[in-house]
This record gives sequence, structure tokens and C-alpha cells, in this order.
Amino acid sequence: MKDEHLPAPASGLRLFSLLKGWIAVAVFCGASLAVYHSAGGFFDARDFNERAIILDAEVVEAREERRMQRLHHVIELRYVLNDEPRTLELDVPRGVYSRAQRQETLAIAFEPDRPGVPIVPADRVTSRAQTWLALSVLALAAVCGWLIFIESRVKQARKTRDEGERVSARVSKIAYVGNASLGPVFIRFYRLHWIEASGRAGSSVGRSRMAFSALSEGSHLWVYRKGPHAWWEGDVGGPM
Repeated sequence: MKDEHLPAPASGLRLFSLLKGWIAVAVFCGASLAVYHSAGGFFDARDFNERAIILDAEVVEAREERRMQRLHHVIELRYVLNDEPRTLELDVPRGVYSRAQRQETLAIAFEPDRPGVPIVPADRVTSRAQTWLALSVLALAAVCGWLIFIESRVKQARKTRDEGERVSARVSKIAYVGNASLGPVFIRFYRLHWIEASGRAGSSVGRSRMAFSALSEGSHLWVYRKGPHAWWEGDVGGPM
């Protein structure tokens, strides 16, 4: 028969929230949106490549200029468009500048509807779209891994609580671990550390200082221990 003095068991959702799963969910939503938008950008870039006018421009000069205490990388190109010789001078990123130093020509692209505005180099649109898509997919995969890890911790906590031994412990310290900002609300997180009667140590989930307001160094508390895993009763509640 269950001890009526034990606290009610914490639900899986509560444990997920205590383990900051809501942050992972928020990041997952952001990463999903990033994948959606970067995928759209990738397909737009592919469509651009199919309809763009691509020319080989001669690299006339590649130089560095200092303006307003900042170093600029400048290249000068010469090309022919619609049988008309043209020159172009523009500031470029360091990577494009390095390519212009190594190569005699650079491929440039024009939108058919805007022939006077070249894109240098021609693969800039596609490469940028590919980079953003790859980064957003990697971020989404990392967040999925984070969510799986949190879920495994929730399962571990419930199993330790329901199948483990309830053991006596004493608070060794309540330590500050970091901050979190939730819009206008600023929260300082602390972690409860304990020493069990057997000498084994453990620590709680990071929570606000108020969660430990009734405890201080030397206070008695109960924890659940199963093998190497231990959870504070205040985090997981009583067994089912």
C-alpha cells in the first residue's frame, strides 16, 4: 500500500518541463522554420541558376583599400554583355577577393530582367543557399537529439523513482548554476546538492532558489536511488 505521506508522483510533462524541455521545443520550432525558409531559398536559387545569364568576366585587378579605418577588398572586372564591352568595380568578401587573385576570370550572373545588376561570383546565390540549408538541417538534427536526450532523462527519473530505493540524505550545498531570461522575466537557477547516508552524492535539477526555500545546508531530505542514478523527491515526487 502506498504511503499516504509521500508526495504525488510528478507527471512526465512536469519532469519534461523541469529538465528545460520547453526550451528545446522552442528551439525546435525555430530550427524547423529555419529549415523551411532555407529550403525555399535553395529552390529559389536553383530556379535562378536555370534562368540566369552567366558570363566569364576577366579579372583586371584585385586590390585592398583602407577606408574609414576599415580594410576593403576590391576587384575590377571586364566583360561583354549584348556585344557591349563593360567594366565593373566592386567591394567583395575576402573569399571572392582571394579567388580573383588566383584566377584570370570569374563567372558572373545576371537576372534576365535586370541585366545591369551582376551577381559576383555566379555561384554565390546557390552556395549561400546550400550553406544555410545545411546549417539549418544540422541545427534541427541537433535539437532532435537534445529532445531525445531529455526524454531519456524523463524515463530514467520515473524508473528511478518507481523502482529505486528511497534513501535519507542531507543537503551539502545549494549552488548557483546560471541565468535564464524569459522575455521580461529574469530567473537565476540553483542546484541542490546532497550527501546520502551511504556517503554517495547527488544533485537536483536546476531550479529557481524559491524551490529550495525550505532547505539549507544540513537539512534532511529524501532521494530515490537506483544504481548510479539518484533523483531528489522534490523533483520527481513519490512513486506510482
